Amino acid sequence: MDLPMKLSTIAKFTLAMLLLGATSMVYAEVFNVPGVEKLGRFHSMFSLEERFFLWRILIAAVMGILIGYSHDFRHRGMVGVKTYGSVCLGSAAFAAVSTHIYLVTGVGNALQNIGSITAGIGFLCAAVIFKEGVTVRGLSTAATIWTTAAVGSACGAGLFGAAGVIAVIVICFHLAPSRRPADVE
Repeated sequence: MDLPMKLSTIAKFTLAMLLLGATSMVYAEVFNVPGVEKLGRFHSMFSLEERFFLWRILIAAVMGILIGYSHDFRHRGMVGVKTYGSVCLGSAAFAAVSTHIYLVTGVGNALQNIGSITAGIGFLCAAVIFKEGVTVRGLSTAATIWTTAAVGSACGAGLFGAAGVIAVIVICFHLAPSRRPADVE
């Protein structure tokens, strides 16, 4: 087996073990499985709420990285996989924290915090749009960053289905053949 194949196999196995290990305890506690306390010390490290929070931001980071890879596949530029992963992770963390605070205390406005995420991402998007003569560059990148923040916010709020559909649509946009008009001189 060559090295990339070995790394791929190791990555798949690690992800499967993480998913099995983290979710088995969550579901065991929720459904009152007998002997749940014997599953190990790792699971007692985090409360049930913290585990849900961690899974929300982990899933968001993975979706952001996948969007980043699909964008880099066609558009090699100044924004890379780390940026997309970070944008998705950060927006998921802010959305999850604001949702959690509202659900626990009943105080706060999660929608206002989501709006603040959108405004902050707008500044980041503005930094990647450039005008060169009659050509405007970076619009696709800015739109992808903005949508990646929406995917992260959806994950942070626990809307994994919606986030997954949005991520798949964005990835399909990036993998579709592009039709660029001829340069205007």
